[in-house]
Amino acid sequence: MKRYLLLMLALLFCLNLYAQDQDQDLSLDELADPQVVGKTQLSPEEAEDLEIKDKDEAVSAEMDGQMPPSLAEADELAAPVSVDEIPIYSNKKIEAFVAMYTGRKRDVFEQAVERSATYLPMIRRIFAEEGLPPNLAFLSVVESNFNPQARSRASALGLWQFMSYTGRMYGLSNSWWHDERYDPEKSTRAAAKYLKNLYREFGDWELALAAYNSGSGRVRGAIKRAVRLGKDQDFWALKLPRETRGYVPAFYAVNILFANLEAYGFNDLPEMLEEKPRYPLEVPGGVTLAQISEVIGIDEAELQSLNPSIPKGLTPAHHPTYVIMVPRPIEPDQEKLNQLEQNRTRFWKYHQVQKGDNLWSISREYGVPIAQIISFNQISRGKLLRLNQRIMLPVSNSYVLPQYSRVSAQISAPANRDGFIYHTVQRGDSLWSISQAYKVTIHQIKAWNYRAEQRWRHLRPGEQVAVKLPQKETNTL
Repeated sequence: MKRYLLLMLALLFCLNLYAQDQDQDLSLDELADPQVVGKTQLSPEEAEDLEIKDKDEAVSAEMDGQMPPSLAEADELAAPVSVDEIPIYSNKKIEAFVAMYTGRKRDVFEQAVERSATYLPMIRRIFAEEGLPPNLAFLSVVESNFNPQARSRASALGLWQFMSYTGRMYGLSNSWWHDERYDPEKSTRAAAKYLKNLYREFGDWELALAAYNSGSGRVRGAIKRAVRLGKDQDFWALKLPRETRGYVPAFYAVNILFANLEAYGFNDLPEMLEEKPRYPLEVPGGVTLAQISEVIGIDEAELQSLNPSIPKGLTPAHHPTYVIMVPRPIEPDQEKLNQLEQNRTRFWKYHQVQKGDNLWSISREYGVPIAQIISFNQISRGKLLRLNQRIMLPVSNSYVLPQYSRVSAQISAPANRDGFIYHTVQRGDSLWSISQAYKVTIHQIKAWNYRAEQRWRHLRPGEQVAVKLPQKETNTL
C-alpha cells in the first residue's frame, strides 16, 4: 500500500511538471478563438498579451532589475549596427495580430496612422543618424501607438515607454518640473541607443526587441535555459513572458500593415512625409505656457504639444531661463519678456537655510509638504541641507498650477446655499494642490469632509471633495 501511494505521488508530480511546461508552450493557434474573421484564429487572452495600447494601457519596457548599458558605452559603439531593413515575414502568430489590428482594434490602429505623419519622419531621421534599420521606427506603434503622452500602469512614459531608471541611464532627466521621457526627439534618441546596445548584445533583432520589452536579463535567462535543455535558442522557441511572446509578432504585423495600408482599407501616407520644424526660444523659468502664449502670440495648446516634457505647463522655476520649442522663428517683445520675468517673483519665495533648519521645520513654517519642497528644489532624498542654501517655495494662495487655472471645469455643481461646491478629483490631485486651487487650507478641507485619515493619502480620480469658497468667489461660479 505504501509503495502504491509513493508511485501515485511520483506520477502526479510528473504530470504537474508536464502541465506547467505545456502551459508555457501555449501558442495563438492553441488558444484559438473561432470568432475572429478570416483564416487566422486569435485568442482573446493572447490578444490581450500585446494589443496596440494607448495612454494608460501602453506597453511598459521594464528592465527586470537589469542595468542597461550606459550612454558612454553606446557612444563607444557609434558605428551603424544594421542599416538594412529588418526582413519582414509572416506566420500564423503574426497573421493573428494583423487580424486583430484590422478587426476589433481597427480604430486604435487608425490613430497610429494619423499620428505617424507627425512622428514618423523624426523617428526615421534619428534612427538613420544612429545607424538603425528604417522599419524599426514602427516599434513605436507597439510601444505607445505614436502617442508621446502615453503612460502605462507601471509608469512607463512617452513614445518609447521608458521607465524612470532606464530613462535616466540613457540621459532622460525627470523631476516634478519636467520629464524628458515625454520629449519625442530626446526619447527617440535614447531608444535608438538602447536598441543599438541590445542588438550588439544579442546579435539578433528579434531577441533585441524581446529584451526591450522584458529586459535583457530575462532574455539571457531564457537562452541559458534553452541551452541547458538542448533546445533552440531563437525567439520563437524561447520560454518568455506572455506579453513578450506577442511583442515581436505585433512588430511584424505593424510593418505589414504600414506597407499595405490601402490594401487593408486604411488611408495611405503621403509620398513624402516631412518633419515639422521646431525652433528654440529662451524664456524665463517659473512661468506658465499660458503666460508665454500671450507674449509671443502662439496658441497655448500648440505650445503644450511642442513641449510635452513640461506636462504641468510650467517652466522649471529653479532655472533663471528655460528653452522651449516653438513652431516658427520668433523675436518676442523684449519688454513683455522682462515683464514676465518680473511677474515670476510673485509666484515664488525663497527661504535661506539657517542653523537648525531641516525639511520638516521649513515645511511647517510655510505650510508646504516636504515632498513638494524636495520636488521643487530637486533635493536628493537623505541629503543634508547646506547652511545658507536657498530653498524655493510656492507662495501660498498666490500661485495656482495651470491645470487648476479654470477650476470651474472641475466643479460638479454650483455652490449651494452654504457656499459649498464639489471638486471632482483629477489624476495627480493631492490635498495640497486642491487647497492651492481654491485658496483654502488643507486643515479646512479635512474639516469639511469627514473621512478616515488614511483615505486622504490616496485620492481616487472621480471622487468628490467638498470645498467652501469665500463668499465673493461663490457668487461667480
